[in-house]
Amino acid sequence: RSIKDIAGLYGCEASLDGIQQHRKSSGLQQICSKSFEAAKISAVFIDDGITFDKMHDIEWHK
Repeated sequence: RSIKDIAGLYGCEASLDGIQQHRKSSGLQQICSKSFEAAKISAVFIDDGITFDKMHDIEWHK
């Protein structure tokens, strides 16, 4: 995706700095919700058998 497209989705300044600031101020849940809605994603399958150093537990995703 281009910077312009992502900024349009977020409704922020069309620059890398503008997008980064918007992501920081909006938070993960709002950014994910907006992105999933725009992509028409209605379900996500989560493999809780894989672990990463930066991840949320299964309860967070509910």
